[in-house]
Amino acid sequence: MGERVHLEAQPSDELRSLVYRDAAPIQGVGVGLRFWFSDAEHANLGVHSGGFSELRRERVTPLAVDACAVTRTYYVLVGEGGFGAAARTPSTMHSETTFSATEVQELIERVRAVARPSAGGPQGWSVSELDPGRIVQAFDPAVRLRAEYVLRGYQYRAGGDGNGVVYAIPVGTSLPRPRKRGESKLPPPPPRPEGALESWVDALELDGTPWSHLCMSLLGREVEEFGAIWHGTSWGVHRVIGRMPWITNDEPAVAEEGWTGEVLGMDELAPRVVTTADEIVVRFYTYTRLGMQRVIEHVDRYQNGRVSVQRRDVATGPGGMVF
Repeated sequence: MGERVHLEAQPSDELRSLVYRDAAPIQGVGVGLRFWFSDAEHANLGVHSGGFSELRRERVTPLAVDACAVTRTYYVLVGEGGFGAAARTPSTMHSETTFSATEVQELIERVRAVARPSAGGPQGWSVSELDPGRIVQAFDPAVRLRAEYVLRGYQYRAGGDGNGVVYAIPVGTSLPRPRKRGESKLPPPPPRPEGALESWVDALELDGTPWSHLCMSLLGREVEEFGAIWHGTSWGVHRVIGRMPWITNDEPAVAEEGWTGEVLGMDELAPRVVTTADEIVVRFYTYTRLGMQRVIEHVDRYQNGRVSVQRRDVATGPGGMVF
């Protein structure tokens, strides 16, 4: 079963938060929840933070880490605890985890590449040729679809513009083809199919980590913009930033002159997740040129199985763009 490893003393809340980001499930190592770590320090933190009973060294192959994952010796947590439960139950827990804005934006770009509809296609409402479930797959294993559901979508096209709508339906079923409707600027979408959940969000499962809640916030925005084409696009022209756009040099045309706002003096705008006993708060910033140059703060609060979404402009600059 592997070599037992000495368990260190109780870690601080600051160090404990690292566990949630670096943990990943493994396969083929027996009964109970297990998580692998490549170093002993984070593994020991996991024992105390996740309620696991044991820490061993075992040779395992990480599941869904990357294509280059190999079987080798990792530190493994063994027990009936779990990070999802641990993230919600401690009454005194307070942790803050930050993430790389560059890595988050790279993930978003991969998602958009598999969910981009073509401008050509039937006008009006039709069953989408794209699988919105692939959006969720990009966030696996942090966020997953429940095994009994699939996501399917309708696509609306009007000239070169478009929008869409997504439903969660039982496995083995399909969306009915929409009926033709009278002429209007934007006919309402087809009614919710029989057996579909009230919201596609109800078909998702999070692993409870801070990373999974950040993923859920991004995933929600991507799915809500499923099928967006040209004038239907809004979130699709946002870019997650970690610093002001003229500092990152990701947008060579952005100059510092002419900007106003409350975040101009802030050196760090990286995505972050704050976990307390009462709620989990996701906060990140985006840059967009739609309408005018803006930096927007996004704050999502997860509490009692529900999420509230807030956004506000925190800096504006000269110029912009329109479609």
